[in-house]
Amino acid sequence: MNYTNRNEFKLNRRVHSVAFGAQSVVFGFKVGVECWTHEGVERWGKHSQECPTTAIVFSPEESYVICADAKGVLTAYSIEKSGIYSILKSNGKGHAVQALLMTTGGGKLMGVGSGNILEWVAPFNNEPVIKPCHDTVPMVAIVTGPKGKGFGCASKRRIGYWLNTPGHIVAGTDVRHDITGFGLCADPEQSTGVLMVAAQGNLIEVYDMYGKKAHAFTCDAPVTSLAAHPHGEWFATGHENGAVTFWHPVRGRTCELSNMGSCVDHLAFNSGRQLCAVSSQGVVAIFGKE
Repeated sequence: MNYTNRNEFKLNRRVHSVAFGAQSVVFGFKVGVECWTHEGVERWGKHSQECPTTAIVFSPEESYVICADAKGVLTAYSIEKSGIYSILKSNGKGHAVQALLMTTGGGKLMGVGSGNILEWVAPFNNEPVIKPCHDTVPMVAIVTGPKGKGFGCASKRRIGYWLNTPGHIVAGTDVRHDITGFGLCADPEQSTGVLMVAAQGNLIEVYDMYGKKAHAFTCDAPVTSLAAHPHGEWFATGHENGAVTFWHPVRGRTCELSNMGSCVDHLAFNSGRQLCAVSSQGVVAIFGKE
């Protein structure tokens, strides 16, 4: 993979959510949101929230981020203008938003929580359209497909893949154990295919876009976070023992990139294909290609 540790710095508290941009990293905490450079310099911080920030997403041009808290309230923060923000006239109607996704063109914002997909239309001041999903338990992830093709969702023990809208599901399938990481990869054996990757403790299972299990891999330590490469060629996992590992969706483990020293809570790729890892001790490591 030829990835190396470019920068590393430490925060003074545990991170609840993260968004990784080409120039900045935005962290959500139990109270507050902070924006940092890749070099570990804080750009601004806002600490007025009343509850934890559960999800963050960058706008396509990365001029602002939208954050969701545990009550489903959305707040937009400017990246360049010292974090000037506005509380959007919308919320999840009491649904705690666990993850956010913004479409490539920035026209739609989607969130998951409480067994539903919440969909907002720009400028996101409207009440969301609530679309019941494939499960009645809280959902834990919503991710974009490789090169922006479709999106996937995961709940506690179920995963699904959609083409463009929540009403056009391609496949949904149950898994055997609680999901601890989820992502979508390109299928190297089918040019238009998509693979769903579901980590479940020490087990990683890979399903085709129709819900058929294609591959399974075992890990030395439980998976605590997972992120797929933007082009879907491979994925990275963070582990309870601090390891950060790269995988090919068909061939399996390729290498261990680093060890963070404690549980890896978050992994995220940016548009420049850099990888950000955040440990439970607040250590932030940014990796890039040599």
